[in-house]
Amino acid sequence: DRIAAELQDAFLAAERDFDTHLHTPEDAVRRAMANTRPGPVVLADVQDNPGAGATADTTGLLSALVAMGADDALLGVLADAMTAAQAVAAGIGAEIDAELGGRHGLSDQPPFAGRFLVEAIGPGRCAFTGAVYRGSTAELGATAVLRVLDTPGRIRVVVASRRSQCLDRALFTHVGLDPAAARIVAVKSTLHYRADFDPIAAETLPVAAPGCFPCRLDSVPYRRLSVAIRRGPQSAID
Repeated sequence: DRIAAELQDAFLAAERDFDTHLHTPEDAVRRAMANTRPGPVVLADVQDNPGAGATADTTGLLSALVAMGADDALLGVLADAMTAAQAVAAGIGAEIDAELGGRHGLSDQPPFAGRFLVEAIGPGRCAFTGAVYRGSTAELGATAVLRVLDTPGRIRVVVASRRSQCLDRALFTHVGLDPAAARIVAVKSTLHYRADFDPIAAETLPVAAPGCFPCRLDSVPYRRLSVAIRRGPQSAID
């Protein structure tokens, strides 16, 4: 009993260390644009992580990048088989009108409609190089890099036919993009991305853009949760 009590006290004392603040998309993009340190600011679209069962096709963070006038930004991997196939059929250098994403996610998250330049076409698979999945291969299907033309800033999206958690820089580099040289890198991942992206990041910001994987547990409408379990920080340590 004494050891159990000591462990409980240690967990409660360290709770503040594990409390991850989630930024709004607008605040995260604004902070990233203001960065003056070397390296990109990594924005983690934590609630649209396909590794946690999300759809990888919500467009809240992309819309914020465009609306805020971000420049030199990469986003990946957005799963949209229809648009990926359209881009591959059009070919490198083509300009296409498309409705990107928003096909399988939340009802209030529509596709991002716009005009795009097809900058690159991927081989459909790539070898992971980061610590998490090194030695494995990502099967992406039809893949393309689309540059958003409805904004003066350079915003490029890696679009693939199949969902793949963006936890490895290879998902960008295999289509000719260098995340280390970008100003902003947006990844659809909750945690595993840190192994490969934190080493190049000037700052890492978890973002609460809409998605099917809820990361704010105090907002989940639990119906059978034990009264002994807290959903938010303990008031005594705030």
